[in-house]
Amino acid sequence: MSISSERQQAIIEVEKSRVFSLPISMREKIGALAIFCGIQYVETNLDRLATVITRLSGDEVELDETERLVISLKRAGVLNKHEALALIGRHIVEKRTP
Repeated sequence: MSISSERQQAIIEVEKSRVFSLPISMREKIGALAIFCGIQYVETNLDRLATVITRLSGDEVELDETERLVISLKRAGVLNKHEALALIGRHIVEKRTP
């Protein structure tokens, strides 16, 4: 699933706009980008399998809504893997910062 170059250009313009330079949280920025692109998280069979494998290995990984939206944005071609990892990293740091 790929988005058109016009939509990608629109996304770039939104990212450059003043709205994205305001001091809002990563959660809000990612949520706004997902809304702008019409993206929602839909759990796939592979997501469910990954959850089961993770639990069987003794790990507990619970993604929040923002992290799931980043995954959806990556799947839709809005973000590349480097952008997705950077956003998730910034979101995690922000969550841990009081």
